[in-house]
Amino acid sequence: MFVFRYLPDLSESWTPKYKVELKTINSGKLKGESYFITNRDYSINEGLDPIIRGLSTVSFLKLNPMNLEELLSFQNKYGQISSLAWKSNGSVKSFRFSSVPSLQKNSKIIFRNEEAGFDTSCAICKNLIANNEPDIFPVSVREAQTSVSNLQSLIKATMKVKENRGSLFDENYAHYFFEIGNFIIQEKFPSCEIADSKKQANRIVRLNLIDALVIDQLISLNDAEAYKRCKNCGCIFQYKEGQKRRGAEYCSEFCQEEAKWKRQNERRRTKNKQLRKERDNG
Repeated sequence: MFVFRYLPDLSESWTPKYKVELKTINSGKLKGESYFITNRDYSINEGLDPIIRGLSTVSFLKLNPMNLEELLSFQNKYGQISSLAWKSNGSVKSFRFSSVPSLQKNSKIIFRNEEAGFDTSCAICKNLIANNEPDIFPVSVREAQTSVSNLQSLIKATMKVKENRGSLFDENYAHYFFEIGNFIIQEKFPSCEIADSKKQANRIVRLNLIDALVIDQLISLNDAEAYKRCKNCGCIFQYKEGQKRRGAEYCSEFCQEEAKWKRQNERRRTKNKQLRKERDNG
C-alpha cells in the first residue's frame, strides 16, 4: 500500500516564501473577518529553499490551526498556506481533484469546511478589489485553518495505517490521501519528464507549501523506518526533522536541546537538594 514507483526528490523542489501579514476587515458585510495577506513583489526567499525533510510529521502536526500567531509564524518560515482542494480561475471556483472519482464523490465530506473557508477568501478578495487594494493575494483565516486541520487529519490517518492500528475511518482517509498524493505527483512531475533524466536533472519544481507537505509525507510512508515517540514532547516521528539518521530519540533540534536543558536543570536541583541536606545535618 505504501510503495510508489516514483516519488520526487524534494531537494530538487522549492516553496516560494513571501512576507505574510494578518489583517482584519473593519467595515461592511465582512467586518471582523481576518485574513492572511502576501505582497508577491516582496519575496523573502534566500535562494531556492527545499522543504525540510520530515516537516509533515513533526512541526506541521504540532501546529495548532486555531492559534493565529502560530499560523502566521509557520507561514513566514515555510510558505503560505492555502486550500488543498479548491482553486479559482478568475471568478470561477473549481474542485481541484474533479478528475479523481473517489475524491469527487466524497468532496463534501472531506473538504466541506475547507470549501466554506475558500468561499470566504473569494469574498475578501472581491472586497479588496472593490476598495482598490494593491495586487495582493488574501487567504482567509478560515481557509488556512480548515486546510491545515484537513491535511493533519489525513496525515495522522496514514501514520496509523502504517503502524497497523488504524480504524476503518483511518483506512478510508489514508486512501484519500494517496489519491491526493498521486494527483499532485502527476500534476507537478509529468511522466514524460520523469522518464527523461536530462529534463529531470535540469528542472527545479515550484511547489506550494501544502503540496510539498503531501509529498513529504508520501516519502515518509514509503520509507521502511518505523515511527517512534519523541522522548521529550511525546509526538510520533520517523526521522529527526531535517535529517535522515536512524535511531534518533528526539523529533527535532528544539526537543533535543530542551531535553538537555531539563536534564541539566534536574541535576542542579538534585545537587542543591543534597547540599541543603548536608548543611542541615552538619
